[in-house]
Amino acid sequence: MKLGPCRFLVAAAAIAVLATAQAQRIFSCGGKKSDRPFVDCPDDQKELNPDGSPKRIVPRPLTEAEKEIVETKKREAEALESERRRNERADRDLRNRFPDEAKHNAARKEALDAARTAIRSADLRLERLVVERKPLLDEAEFYQGKPLPEKLIRAIDGNDALIAGTKASRQRQQEELQRISARYDEELAKLKKLWRAGP
Repeated sequence: MKLGPCRFLVAAAAIAVLATAQAQRIFSCGGKKSDRPFVDCPDDQKELNPDGSPKRIVPRPLTEAEKEIVETKKREAEALESERRRNERADRDLRNRFPDEAKHNAARKEALDAARTAIRSADLRLERLVVERKPLLDEAEFYQGKPLPEKLIRAIDGNDALIAGTKASRQRQQEELQRISARYDEELAKLKKLWRAGP
């Protein structure tokens, strides 16, 4: 397509203006001026308008140490945001699971009942082991002042081990009972805030 003389002149003028504008880019760093950004400017540099007035600030490139600091802060911010979203999801799930205090109390009772059943079971086992121990001790009295038969020693030691293991198991269940109570207390405190906050 051929341009008429008038159109050609307009296009040429536009190109000349654009080229002039690009050629007139001025950068200032510590009193020095250049038509290109300074690569080694220790501070932020300014891009100036053709009349010398400030056009914009060109931040200096970050050092490797500064880049690392920026990256670390970015990672920390992302981790905090991720944790915030996780906490929001957990709160939402907790509230959906326990829409009211009655549901929460029922779940607490069920969890505590399981631990209490295990404690009662350990108590019954201890009672049985103590009953089983009595004849062994009675028999050991018969050998007073004499060495006990190996079979009797093994039976008493076995009974001792079972009693110790059952007591340890009972203690663990007692501690679990306390953990369950503490967990449900903490949950209830959080739920009360969530319920008050509304949907």
